[in-house]
Amino acid sequence: MLPTSGTAALEGLYREANTLPPAGTKGDGDKKVKVGARDVAIWLTAVEYAREHPDETVYFVSENHKDFTKGGAGYPAPMDRDVADLGERFVHLTNLAELLETLAPRVQVDAADARGLLEQHTAWFANRNRRIWAINHTPFEIRTRDGETTTAQAWMLPDDVRVQLLDLRDIEAYRLGANSWIVATARWEFVGLAIGKTLVQGACTLKTRILFPTQSGDEHRPRIIKSYVELPAEDASAVDWPPLMRSAEYMQRVLQNAEAEGRKPTRVEVLLSALMAFPLLKQSAGIELSQYPAYQPLELKHRLPLSSGTVEHEQPEDKRLDEE
Repeated sequence: MLPTSGTAALEGLYREANTLPPAGTKGDGDKKVKVGARDVAIWLTAVEYAREHPDETVYFVSENHKDFTKGGAGYPAPMDRDVADLGERFVHLTNLAELLETLAPRVQVDAADARGLLEQHTAWFANRNRRIWAINHTPFEIRTRDGETTTAQAWMLPDDVRVQLLDLRDIEAYRLGANSWIVATARWEFVGLAIGKTLVQGACTLKTRILFPTQSGDEHRPRIIKSYVELPAEDASAVDWPPLMRSAEYMQRVLQNAEAEGRKPTRVEVLLSALMAFPLLKQSAGIELSQYPAYQPLELKHRLPLSSGTVEHEQPEDKRLDEE
């Protein structure tokens, strides 16, 4: 951000009063008015910076061809005198596409190499989405293990959601200074235990436009340019479904997650874990799970723990929940 100096501001008023470029007039006949003090201030701010920093190149970018011209073919007075001593250090461009081509020329990249580079950032992408899931509970569509499409409210165990890159398209690569960056459209797959009308294993995909480096290091991390809406996985049979755990194992995972966050599990978390037996048994029908421990539904012998912030006079409600 370049602050405009008092000198540039005063010169802007002077040139507007005298209709000196890049200031001028607007309108016709009696409605003609003098304008352009701001254009002069913008122009001279860039010129002053170039003069004060002789070791740098200044790129002036504007689609305002009427006032600033397109550059290159010569400027009207007094604009020509403004840049006469700057030479090639003052580059005038007319749009951001020209700037990109000038500062970041395209380079060739192999599609397989680009995919391999992005797959190295899968853990980063997974952690980013887990943070989003923690604060955003917008419903999303999933494909269940038996092929049905349903709406999920959230992931039951976000840390256990498997994230993998499905495909990479529209790959472009640019060189910016000494580094190269790739921009591409990536489609990711999420598979995990989702909370809907019941607890159900589900899979969905997310398309993102992503910028990522061809270098490694903390200073070279990907950037999400745009994210689209989650869509159900196209084919349930093509999903590599993880094995179903016993409800007791899910309950233990819920307790561990709550402990790691320094809190007690909420009643909702405990209930969802305890009541998952039927939907998971239904999903496991016809699936070979002989290599895994036998399914053992969890039996609660004690009253559900109070969630953090629950006061003692709410205990009768807990009793009603136990009975239900």
